[in-house]
Amino acid sequence: MVIMAVTLAIGLPGSIGLWLIAPFYPPVIATAMLTLSSVVGALGAYQIAARWQKLGSWRVDVEGDGNAGAA
Repeated sequence: MVIMAVTLAIGLPGSIGLWLIAPFYPPVIATAMLTLSSVVGALGAYQIAARWQKLGSWRVDVEGDGNAGAA
């Protein structure tokens, strides 16, 4: 579950979790584990994106006025 959440958080497919969880657990438990891992991965991705936004290093000066990322 942790591997799946981490891979989803950094933008990689979390399908490895499907192959590691689904065949070895009953369907109800596997569904709960896959759903929980996906939600945690999405929240992790949100946190990573929020930190990058605060840093402002990815903002581009689209208008060409020298105010990249200015609000």
